Amino acid sequence: MHLRQNIIRLKQNSLFKDSFWAVLGNGIGYGLLLISGVVIGRLLGKDLYGEYGLIKTTMFQLAMFSTLGLGITSTKFIAQHIEEEKTANIFQTLWSSIKVTLLTSIALCILLFSLAHPLAKMLNEPHLAIGFRFLGIVLIFQALTKVLNGILAGFKAFKTIGINNILSGLVMLAASIPLTYYYQIKGAFCALTLFLLVNSLLNAIPIIRICKTLPKPTPDKGKGSTKSLLFFSFPIAAQDLSYFLCNSSALFLMTRYASLGEVGVYTAATQWCSVITFVPGLLYNVVLSHLSGAISNHKKHSTIVWQMVVVHLVCVLIPLLVVLLFSGFIASLYGPTFEGLKLVLSVAVFYTIFTSLSNVFQAEVISEGKSWTLFGYALIRDVAILTILLVAVFLGKQQLALIMSMAVIAGFALYTFILYLHYRRHQPIAQPT
Repeated sequence: MHLRQNIIRLKQNSLFKDSFWAVLGNGIGYGLLLISGVVIGRLLGKDLYGEYGLIKTTMFQLAMFSTLGLGITSTKFIAQHIEEEKTANIFQTLWSSIKVTLLTSIALCILLFSLAHPLAKMLNEPHLAIGFRFLGIVLIFQALTKVLNGILAGFKAFKTIGINNILSGLVMLAASIPLTYYYQIKGAFCALTLFLLVNSLLNAIPIIRICKTLPKPTPDKGKGSTKSLLFFSFPIAAQDLSYFLCNSSALFLMTRYASLGEVGVYTAATQWCSVITFVPGLLYNVVLSHLSGAISNHKKHSTIVWQMVVVHLVCVLIPLLVVLLFSGFIASLYGPTFEGLKLVLSVAVFYTIFTSLSNVFQAEVISEGKSWTLFGYALIRDVAILTILLVAVFLGKQQLALIMSMAVIAGFALYTFILYLHYRRHQPIAQPT
């Protein structure tokens, strides 16, 4: 009887329902993208998949920067305005986030179009110019998708986000098979563009409906809102830029001093690392919310930190062991051209332990309002990763996918240790009884 009552209570709990749709929708959607990636990798082979992975990874990282942190900021501000019943401010936040994201991503698109040939020549891969032009187009849709997801999350429309991710994932899977088979890498890029376009449109429809019910701001208030949003999100954008520069530089070094095949192997390995850290990633906002709410209660704050450390470890170690156990089978799915993938995957998975733990302590630092301090720590991590790879290039090493995996493990281990020291240093000193 008590069990039935608890189940009913859970179904009526808005937090549980939102979490359910966030995990279900994103889980199925990401699973479909993962299957699409395996299919594309098998159809293209290691070298072409490396080219595809270079463009795709660069696009996702550039999109993080082009939103200027407004995906996270819009969620916070809209949810806060709804809680405070400041309906006049919701439209300001919504429109300012979309406007800035579009302007920034379009500017980056134009820049990529103009620099496509010089970038390709710099990498000694002239044919990559077409890929960089595709990158400019898909960047706009990816940035828009990211900020629209943030806006819908502010309205707690997690069911809508979940359904939209499933539908767009199905479109990606359905389109990637025939397009890649007949048109090779151009077809894979077209499938990726179609996926992001569909996702943007599906997310835009409910937002347009919401906008019709909101009061419009005056021009002066709109400008003030944009400035306050940018001021709040700037440290987040700085962290995204640091991460983007580190990863992009690493991929460029791998392409120039090893091969696109090494990029392909590394891309495939990191894709499975993303699967391992999927659930901890979904829990990030939950951790941040609870820690922020307990900032004045030191005992509760500390309890939450260590509870979430345990939860993150459990959520990571189980899928890590599964991927590690089936690493050979996973590598075989990509085909015979992905030589060395099993070893790279077996090493790369261990970085997920540190990135998950660092998420907890990272949320703890943000809950203190010390986003610039966090940026400094992240900068140390990114410089460490890039330095290790540069040393390997200087020494003439060729297995850069494997070395990059080890560098990421070392970088995130250092980052986690620094965050832990910060946490310990800022804990209140126990008073004698």
